[in-house]
Amino acid sequence: MQQRAAALLAVPLALALLAPAGAQERPQPPAPRQSSADDVVVTGERDRARSKWLRAESANFTLYAVDEAQAREMAARLERFDQLLRLLTRTAAPAPAPPLAVYLLTGASQVERLRRQSLSAGQFATGYYSAAATGVVLAADMRWDMQRARTPRYSDVWLFTEYSRHFLLQNARGDYLPAWYVDGFTLNLATTRFLGDTIEYGRGHPSLALELDVERWEPIEKIVAGQIDRGQLYSAQSALLVHYILADPARRKAFERFLAETRSGTAPVAAFERAFGTSMKALHARLWRYRHEATYIRATATGFTVPDVIVSRLPRSADALLLDQAAMRIGIPEPDRQQAVLRRAEDAVAHWSDAFGRRVLAQAQILYGAPERADATLDALLESAPADPELLYLKGLRHLIAGRGQAAIAAAEFREARNWFARAWRADPDYYPALYGWVESLSTAPQFLSEKTLNALLKAALLAPQATQIQVTAATMMMAEGRFAAAEALLAPITVTPRDPASGQVPALLAQARAHLRADLAQLTASFRYTATWKDLNCC
Repeated sequence: MQQRAAALLAVPLALALLAPAGAQERPQPPAPRQSSADDVVVTGERDRARSKWLRAESANFTLYAVDEAQAREMAARLERFDQLLRLLTRTAAPAPAPPLAVYLLTGASQVERLRRQSLSAGQFATGYYSAAATGVVLAADMRWDMQRARTPRYSDVWLFTEYSRHFLLQNARGDYLPAWYVDGFTLNLATTRFLGDTIEYGRGHPSLALELDVERWEPIEKIVAGQIDRGQLYSAQSALLVHYILADPARRKAFERFLAETRSGTAPVAAFERAFGTSMKALHARLWRYRHEATYIRATATGFTVPDVIVSRLPRSADALLLDQAAMRIGIPEPDRQQAVLRRAEDAVAHWSDAFGRRVLAQAQILYGAPERADATLDALLESAPADPELLYLKGLRHLIAGRGQAAIAAAEFREARNWFARAWRADPDYYPALYGWVESLSTAPQFLSEKTLNALLKAALLAPQATQIQVTAATMMMAEGRFAAAEALLAPITVTPRDPASGQVPALLAQARAHLRADLAQLTASFRYTATWKDLNCC
């Protein structure tokens, strides 16, 4: 599959790039994060107090890396890519969201700290992404680019693919997008290149292009119908289909008609054939020819801004615990890994008793040890940083988990938990884990099923729509109240994909809503405790 540069793929991009620089809104520099006194070590302090890890904060990202130049360069590139996505999707006012945590790693062992991998022979992971009701993490293994010079870079392909997906879900605003479109769109942007004032995007990835040339294709109707949703060939055909749709204004209009029909309940294949005025057989044949006709975009961009980036060093304990902290935010399902995290935190604090290490130890004790053991640590940390939303959240989580384990004290513990969760949310209105925890802490109170608690869940879902479990819990609460149409409206747009195990619950919940079967209290409370980390699309 060969591609040549073209002047235009998406009209919105061309129009935006022709606008004067002043027409683009400049991202605001990030405010310094509220921290305990020794949570961050200012560059220049003695080496024994410093970690190899640093934190680089920009408007939309918080990067963690060991190389400052690399962190600054990647922060700038991701911010520029974010601006490109806003232009391509005509997102003038992005949905509210906390900055995305991005980890620049060096080797499979560090990726393994975030999740347990299961790779087949000949496969390797270039990064990881997972979204949960307690946090979202994106990581890239930079080692591959260090070992081999390649265009596009491994890290760019991974980060651009995953951030495109994250961005689409963040800004879909409750509208349905089929999995093949999300996957195809992100893969078309995976090979984006920034060369000075020039942008290239829409170029086919070499490995996917090879799949299209040498493998026997799946019938395209199986992809449109959602019957095939994983594998290299699925990715290649989805990327080609989305490229074909976006390459022509008339086909983009047809796609809008297709979305409107599927959102109103029409079966995907019938909706596609009617919207595009073609049969699946004809579409398949057209895509077979199009793979050699497809072009990519090279355009001059003058409206992008250079973001401000604030860099700080983490304290020494971060060498041992930074990746464990990230893993706990997205969930660690394996008991042996949980206990390993707790042991590492105990050992690290025994060697370096800085605030970062004590914070991570408190979190590990709450999740995998005895929650009450975290009290003294959290109280001391909160004396230094009384408005730190994460510390306030952890204090609430300590009482929530204690109440989960003992029914006799649940009401008192949950009451204490919701006071802390409320303080965390007041300290940072975008800190959605506190909203989610606050709602669960009401499960022993008379006002649990109420408009106020449902609105809190919907606010959390707005801030983190990638965390499907929040929407699942909100829909379950609606069904507990008999609001079946509202539950169906919330569930129907969710993209069901094997990458996100939480989305696998959606078909059964939709059937429950359509059958007007109420959810009981046990089903609702269980939804708060569902944990499953994301999988990779094509391997593990």
